[in-house]
Order: sequence, then structure tokens, then C-alpha cells
Amino acid sequence: MLLDIVHIVKIDVRDSDADSLRRTSEKLRGHGVELLADQIADRTRFQQCMELGFDYYQGDFLSTPSPVKGKKIAGNKLLLLQLLTELHSPDASPARLEEIAIKDAGLTYRLLKTVNSAAMGLRREVNSLSDAIALLGLEEIKRWANLFLIDGEMHKPEALTRGMLIRGRMCEVLAELSDQEGGQQSTSVNHFIVGLLSQLDALMDIAMPELMEQVPLSQDVKSALLERRGPLGAVLTEVEAYEAGRFDALSLLSERAYYEVAYRHSTAWARQVQQAMGYQD
Repeated sequence: MLLDIVHIVKIDVRDSDADSLRRTSEKLRGHGVELLADQIADRTRFQQCMELGFDYYQGDFLSTPSPVKGKKIAGNKLLLLQLLTELHSPDASPARLEEIAIKDAGLTYRLLKTVNSAAMGLRREVNSLSDAIALLGLEEIKRWANLFLIDGEMHKPEALTRGMLIRGRMCEVLAELSDQEGGQQSTSVNHFIVGLLSQLDALMDIAMPELMEQVPLSQDVKSALLERRGPLGAVLTEVEAYEAGRFDALSLLSERAYYEVAYRHSTAWARQVQQAMGYQD
């Protein structure tokens, strides 16, 4: 039977009432598959799917921002922005980064906890931020600073954050598979950042042009986020097409199966990262 060999089943939830959706999900659960709720249009249907135990969620509701004009990034993110600004400076140093981070003991603790998690795969415990930078490098610390920027937004579904993580990692993986990252770690990290932050407007309810004025990013990254321009924008467009099921629009990789492998890997990675960041799965 086909259900005995597949891992994820996608269900279009648009036209299903609550009872039929419950029966369908219970039946599929008996086959040990994971369930993806597709075409979620509003918060009510999203809540229904959550209560039924769906594993993954797709739909305009999750990624459509409700911009509030003049809204600024919350105060608890200002230190992270200062850290990101320093990370983008050509004169960034481990000592200066540690000096910024230790102003917030909670941030330092979470950074070290995350770096020491299974998601990083380190062989020994890291006890200071300067130690982490020495082991991982500035680009990897930049990655995690961006992760914390998207973390902790109240009244937003965890599934949105997970989707941002999946998109970030999938952009990075596709760039590597297509050799767009050219062997340079910094470019690879930029693909990740573009994917990760591409839904930052939905997470923070701030229009993307306003966000780009507040977040320190390179012009290449900003162009990709605002206009889908350049190599970074091209990879992001591919991932968005895959997420929307527009498979005929995919052209970056020769085999469609690679996209599925990249997506499944990115999904597992996102779960692991959310656990490391303190989410309860």
C-alpha cells in the first residue's frame, strides 16, 4: 500500500469541515505518516489543524504580514541588532562581540546553550562566546544571531518560525547543490539569511522595506529580499516555488528529487534547531 512507504501526506484543508478533517487525520495516523496541512486560509483553520496534531503547515495565513505603519523592532532585539551590526563590520573581533553580548546575560546564555546543542555537533563544550567564535568562526555566529532575531515573537504561530528555518536551510542547501556558493562559506550563510528573513515581515508585522532600514544587511541580501534580485534572489525564488507546489517553475537543479531531499533535510534541521532554541515540540 502506498501509505506504507510514504513519510509525509499533504492534505488540502480548504473544503474539509472539522469532523471530516478529524476522521481523515486519524485514519492516516494509523499508517505512521506525518501530516502536512495545506492551503490554510485563516487562524481558525490553523488552530483546528494544530489540535488535530498536524506536523507541518502551509498557507497564505502563515506568511501574510499585517504591517503596522511606523512599527519598530522590539526593544529586546536592539542588542541583537547591535551584535549583527558588529558582525557585518570588517573590523569585527571576538573580544568586541563578547563585549556586546555580555550586556545581556540571557542572550549570552542562550547563545552558548544553542552552540553546545546537538544542532552544532561540537565534540567539546563551549564555555564562552569568544571560545565559540574561535571554534565556529564569525559567519556561523552571524547565522545564529539572525536565528535569535526571528525568535520569540508573541502571538505568532511556531509553525511560521519553523517555516522560516526550513526556508533558510533549504536556500543554503540548494545553493550548495547547484554550486552557487562557490565554496565560500560567507556566500552560503547569505543564502541561509535570505531564506530565513524572507518572511520577517510576516513575523514582525513590519513592511519589508521598513525592516531593511532597521536590520544591518549587505546590499545583495537586501536586493534579494526586496526584489528577488541576483543569485541570492534566484535561489529564494526556487524555494518559494517548491513550497507553493509550482514544480514546473523549478530550474536550478536537474533532478526534482533533489528538492525533496533538500526539503526533508531542512525540515529535520529546523526541528532540531527549534529544540535547541528552547521550543517544545
